[in-house]
Amino acid sequence: SSGINAEWPLRPGSPQSHVSNKTYDPNLFNLLKLSPDALAEQITLCDLKRFKSIKDDELKSRGWERKEPEKLKLIPNIYKFTSSFNQISYWVAGEILKEKSVKLRADKISYFLKMSKCLEHLQNYHSLLAVVLGMNLNAIYRLHMTWEHVAKKERVIFKSYVALTENNWRLLKEKQTLVCPLPCIPHLGVYLSEITGIMPHPKLSKKEKSTDCDSALIPLL
Repeated sequence: SSGINAEWPLRPGSPQSHVSNKTYDPNLFNLLKLSPDALAEQITLCDLKRFKSIKDDELKSRGWERKEPEKLKLIPNIYKFTSSFNQISYWVAGEILKEKSVKLRADKISYFLKMSKCLEHLQNYHSLLAVVLGMNLNAIYRLHMTWEHVAKKERVIFKSYVALTENNWRLLKEKQTLVCPLPCIPHLGVYLSEITGIMPHPKLSKKEKSTDCDSALIPLL
């Protein structure tokens, strides 16, 4: 996370990250009137702060394999970061489902796809995947009439984003490590899975550590 610093295109107080101090009534607020680019930028600023707070010791502890409350003690910042992923996914789904008309649901999907393109441009793969997986939940994906009202070009873009999650996230791994220049905010789940596979558990005995490490390397040979 130390690689993300002053080079990052969005900084609090910069013209890109400026937002009004105006407050909104959640019952009257219309998401579609807010710029998807502006929302993506603000989400990225929040993600950046959470991502940079993650400590090396949290990654070494493999605490994400533990149950609460031990998990909260070992990986407080990873927990917050991954929790925000789930919150965004369910928020996206909820925003779409609360609309009663097919047209408005389709408009919401189009809005979130525009926001996804901005998140991709900002190289925020954390929230990009959160938004995409929110739209790929069964409750949304099965809205066949709604998806028919989404432009064909946008449906193609959506499928290209979903493809990032297939084949053990192969395309996403390539995009995060080989294609995009730093800095970026990665989808952390990919790296947590890799760490689990190659790093011995910190509380295992020496014999168990050797066995655990050797068996984890077999698929890589």
